[in-house]
Amino acid sequence: TGISSTGNPATGHTLPAKSHKERLSRPFNRGLKVFDQHIHTMRMIFFSFLLGITTFSSSAQDYLRYYELCNSASYEHNFKHAPRRSLQLLNEAHLLAPLDFEHLELAAFCSLETGDTLKAIDYIRQSVLCGNSDMERIRNFYKGLVSTPYFRQIEQNHLSWQQEYYCNKNVPVVVELAKMVANDQLIRYNHAALKEKEGARLFDKIDSGNIYRVRELYLSYGYLDYPGMFLIYWHDLMNFPEMWKFFEPIMYKAIFTGQFNPGGYAQLVDRIRIYAHNQNSWYGEFTEEGPQLKMGRIDDIDHVDERRKAIGLCTLKEKAEMVKWQLPANYKPH
Repeated sequence: TGISSTGNPATGHTLPAKSHKERLSRPFNRGLKVFDQHIHTMRMIFFSFLLGITTFSSSAQDYLRYYELCNSASYEHNFKHAPRRSLQLLNEAHLLAPLDFEHLELAAFCSLETGDTLKAIDYIRQSVLCGNSDMERIRNFYKGLVSTPYFRQIEQNHLSWQQEYYCNKNVPVVVELAKMVANDQLIRYNHAALKEKEGARLFDKIDSGNIYRVRELYLSYGYLDYPGMFLIYWHDLMNFPEMWKFFEPIMYKAIFTGQFNPGGYAQLVDRIRIYAHNQNSWYGEFTEEGPQLKMGRIDDIDHVDERRKAIGLCTLKEKAEMVKWQLPANYKPH
């Protein structure tokens, strides 16, 4: 995607003139020279415009390839138990875009499983810088490290990693979002202790306050990438159709800039179709209720793999193998 600055008007550089005006030295050619300079400038603007389109298109394709590689890495690790191959795929993905929080954690797991503890610690460091992972999460996720001297190294450095994370953020906004997520979780952990009507009022107050405030913050600051945001989207968007109408196209576009996980987007689409509109799944991200994990009914199932690949997801067959779900009887892999 790199574009040479030479000849790009945006950088102030121009190409050496190589047209016929260099070969003409008579004074009456000054008008021709000025005209040719205008032509040259217009050509540079036009080609820069084309390069800009190509760059955007290439970037979107890079992210689709990035998601494909990350999906394959998860498949290799979770289904084939091949951490070395998973790491290789993650390294290829990293050449296209920085690894996200989820796949930095996967890289740390794979590094531990292949015996490269120092590399695992570096991936843990990157996951803190990316998603502000706290010590409790690290302790629960990497239990094999807790009893080793390496874990002490993580504990000693964790605060400085968190400080570095906040250096690149709008701290007041991050703190406000953290409070929203905490309130979202608090009401759900304690709902059993509340009376039905009281609980319903609290849920509505907290959920509506959260999602409407998130919209205000988006309009003020642009896309918000706080790691706990998905919980707010998950719990709130289904009950506020106007908010889903606002956020859905934003999330879809954010897939192709690496700002929103395609799996999360597909799960939200399916959840809202099924539970808010009594429709069938669109991406195959939900199971039917029952003793067996069976994929639910999917609309236009003949094209579901096309839809999944269009946003960077693996095929339905690969998904079923990874999470041990039973495929629908009418699904035909392509």
